[in-house]
Parts: sequence; C-alpha cells; structure tokens
Amino acid sequence: MKIVRTVLIAAALAALAACSSPAATTAPQAAAAPATSVPAAPPLVNPSQSIDPTTLGATSGYLTALGNLDRTLIADTQAALDNGQMVCINMEERRSEADQEKDVADRFSVDAAVAKKILALTKKNLCLG
Repeated sequence: MKIVRTVLIAAALAALAACSSPAATTAPQAAAAPATSVPAAPPLVNPSQSIDPTTLGATSGYLTALGNLDRTLIADTQAALDNGQMVCINMEERRSEADQEKDVADRFSVDAAVAKKILALTKKNLCLG
C-alpha cells in the first residue's frame, strides 16, 4: 500500500511542478472559441495536507542513502524511485535474494557488490510495509 502511495505522491508532485512552471502561466491567450459548458476544475489540494509524512520521510531517506552510495544513482530521481519501487515489489512477491540482487544490478546498471548494497538500503529505507 505504501508503494502505491509513494508513486502517487511522486506523480502528484511532478504534476504540481508542471502546473507552476513560468511557461505555463505566460502562454499567449488562444483565440476565443465558441462558448461551451465546461465543468469547473476541482480545487487544488494543498500538497502538505495530502502527503503522508512517513512515506515522504521514507522516500527522502531512500534517495539520501542511494546518493551517499553513488550520486549518479539519483541523477534521475524518478528512475531511482521507480527502480526502488520494483525492489519492494520483488520483495513482496517473495523472490529469492539472488533474483532480487540480479534485478537490482540490471535496473541500476551496477555490479553485484553494489547491487547488494542497493538492495539492503532500499529494503531498509523504502520498503517499510
């Protein structure tokens, strides 16, 4: 359940960042279209009210630990989070430790020794459920 929540939070934060970009607010007005009935958009939810502090802390702890191991592993934070979520899924599916290590090595493009470290820190920091 926490995996899904983390993914949803990351997607929501990305969407909010896209909505608040300067390019989105300074785009020229389009020509007036014929009047149509468009339902009003729901009010935006304050992100601080919808984020579970435990999940946010786990995500932050995971990215910090991964970055401490090797900064290049978090160059693309979304990919790092996606890869971490797959580690949690593999764990939930009760895959063998050897299969999990191989999957981590493939996903993160690292050798077996680094894969073991990534697996351990991901289980400790991200896969809390």
